[in-house]
Amino acid sequence: MKKILVLLSALLLLCSFSCDIPYDGSRIVQLNHRFFDAQGQPVAGKKIDYYLGYSTPDAGVSPEFSYTTDAAGRIKFSTFYPKQKLYVYAEGYANYRPIESEVQYLDPTSFNAQSFYFLENGETVQFQIQFMFSSSQKSIEKCTMEGIGNPYYSNDNDAIYSFNVAKNQTITIHYTVYNSQTNVRQTLSQDFNIGTGDNYVIQNL
Repeated sequence: MKKILVLLSALLLLCSFSCDIPYDGSRIVQLNHRFFDAQGQPVAGKKIDYYLGYSTPDAGVSPEFSYTTDAAGRIKFSTFYPKQKLYVYAEGYANYRPIESEVQYLDPTSFNAQSFYFLENGETVQFQIQFMFSSSQKSIEKCTMEGIGNPYYSNDNDAIYSFNVAKNQTITIHYTVYNSQTNVRQTLSQDFNIGTGDNYVIQNL
């Protein structure tokens, strides 16, 4: 019996070092998300699923977390900091498109406040921004969008950020530039007028 227990303990110890555990196991991140319709009204009683990595409902994979929005359209929960990106999925309803969105920039030190919108079918366009740098020492640490829309995709290595946004509005892009040579961070903002077509912007820094 002792030999069996020792063997099981050794296997568990080996797995803890070799298995691809999707959380770092030390930091706790707190999420505070709100869900709105196209008119900016909170959506209550809506089931929201969270997936890790590139898993999707279409792949037949169960969500990592599932919660239902409260009367204010809010979901709050805590979890260990995920090693992979976290994505939120919600069913569409009436004339609204489903939400398939990336949760951006989890902050272990405070509630990560982020809003998501159910936008009407046919009333959204894609806004994509790519940053080009004058120096290899520069990089983007954070890029967020202020306006009616949802983050869709980001590639930090190539500094490409994509959002699904409502037509005919002005959005504000906030981004933080880090210079590794000087160890200086600069936070900047820029407005963009969204019309009725997709937008692709190259921002030189």
